[in-house]
Amino acid sequence: MRTDLQKETDRLYGRLNLPGWSRDDCELIAPITLEINELKQAQNAVILAHSCQNPDIMYGVGDHIGDSCGLSVRATKHPAQKIIFRSVFFMGEQVRTLPWTA
Repeated sequence: MRTDLQKETDRLYGRLNLPGWSRDDCELIAPITLEINELKQAQNAVILAHSCQNPDIMYGVGDHIGDSCGLSVRATKHPAQKIIFRSVFFMGEQVRTLPWTA
C-alpha cells in the first residue's frame, strides 16, 4: 500500500518532471507540500500563484496560476475563507482595489 507521502511524491513528479525535476527532488519537498495542502484544506484556504514563481510553488501548492490581473479577479470571486497570494509585491494592493462580490 502506498503512503500519503509516496502519493504526494508521485503527484509532484507528474507535474514537475517537465520543468526538469527528478523524482528525488520531488521526494525532498513532498513532506512540505503535503503539509501545506492539508492545512489549506483544513482552513478553507486557497493559494493563488503568480506565473513568475518557482515551479514547486506553482505546481506543488498553488491552486490557481496566472498573471497579476487574472489572479486578482479570481480572488474577488473565490469562496475560500483565506486567500494566500504567492506573487509579486504589488498584487495585494491590486486586489484591494477590485470590487468584492462576497
